[in-house]
Amino acid sequence: MARKENSEYVLSTSDEELRRLGIQHGLWLAHARKLWWKAGFGGSDRLLDIGCGPGYTSIDLSRFAGPKASVTAIDTSEKFLGHLNQRIQNEGFHQIQTHRSTLEDLALKKKDYDGAYCRWVLCFVKDPKHCLEKISSHLRPGAIFALQEYVDYGSMALYPEPGVLPTVVEAIFKSWRARGGDPDVGQGLPKLLEQTGFRVRHLRAVSRIARPTSKLWKWPDTFYASFVPELVKTGFLDQKSADTFFVQWKKASRESSSFFYAPSVMNIIAEKV
Repeated sequence: MARKENSEYVLSTSDEELRRLGIQHGLWLAHARKLWWKAGFGGSDRLLDIGCGPGYTSIDLSRFAGPKASVTAIDTSEKFLGHLNQRIQNEGFHQIQTHRSTLEDLALKKKDYDGAYCRWVLCFVKDPKHCLEKISSHLRPGAIFALQEYVDYGSMALYPEPGVLPTVVEAIFKSWRARGGDPDVGQGLPKLLEQTGFRVRHLRAVSRIARPTSKLWKWPDTFYASFVPELVKTGFLDQKSADTFFVQWKKASRESSSFFYAPSVMNIIAEKV
């Protein structure tokens, strides 16, 4: 989710990013489905998809919840919402509605939704507590809020030869926080949820390892291809370090002994009190 079409999205809303987000969603879909199942989404639930982006999650959340459920997909990118609206029209997902808004300014007419879901959204906002208050204000008592957010972004690592990846990770942290976000937002979410009208029912850390021959390797591979040049462009990383990183990453991608430890994610299920 972002305030402006291009300036606030960490990786813009380009066609390249559209494809990358599709790859990312596919690689994390199984984990999202498990969380939706544990949250109990389905039946005739009216659900919010917070920070839906191009709507890959909205479509699959709608499929999961079933034809009697409805999904309101919220994002600020006109381009991404246009992509989702086109899919809704072409594929007949008329139980999905879209709404363009920042999370900070969210003000839907309905205030009694049965559930909400977001993934990697609160880590990008300047005031997570305010955003949680906005979400809480749109849920009925007893509604379920399911979240997936980073809890230890610095755990991201490449083995057995990390090379300059720690330098790249440090630059990512600086870039992220310069925009007002917090890559480790999950560490404070249980307390913030309790402060904004929720009772935390479930916490679980998700740690994943990718090897060069695994599908999951595409996740860091496509991310670095898009974001490392952006770090150079914005002055958070020097060109020499970027060039060195890509040489080392390509080398690691060819070696079967290499593995990538993905940044830890926290699954949370909270109930509106």
